[in-house]
Amino acid sequence: MLDSYTEFQKNYEGESDRSVVILAASFLEQILEGYIRSKLVDASPVAKLFDGYAPLATFAAKIDVSFALGLIPVHIYDDLRTIKKLRNLFAHKADSLSFESSQVKDICENLHRIKRTDGSERIIATARARYLNSVFFTVLHMEAEAERTVRLQVPKFKFVEVAETPQGGA
Repeated sequence: MLDSYTEFQKNYEGESDRSVVILAASFLEQILEGYIRSKLVDASPVAKLFDGYAPLATFAAKIDVSFALGLIPVHIYDDLRTIKKLRNLFAHKADSLSFESSQVKDICENLHRIKRTDGSERIIATARARYLNSVFFTVLHMEAEAERTVRLQVPKFKFVEVAETPQGGA
């Protein structure tokens, strides 16, 4: 579990913007997978859902399923999709991108801002800080919720065949 935002930020000091986006998104995807697994039954077939070309092998699938299961609220769903979009952009774009490019700044503007207790929004000076802030608070949400999550259980009942004996016959 993350101890502080400062500790989280230190993990990315000195990293290029490309590394920050890809590494933080990868970290977030791992946390999301763990969160989903904390809800699913504890059985060996579950692991297969996350491997190779399985239904939950992609970041997009994990995001959609976590929302469909009611594990995340809509604003986190939106932020996860924005983070995935940024990760894909940085991972697949040949030219150099940075948090200073207008395209990246515009995408980061879609990330939700954390509100203070008085309802005002925190001012986050840079797109990089906004991105890391969003990743950090999304991770905190999922870690806290995973601790409170009740794991689904494999049903214990069995079907029993009931055959009636015809009336008057043996």
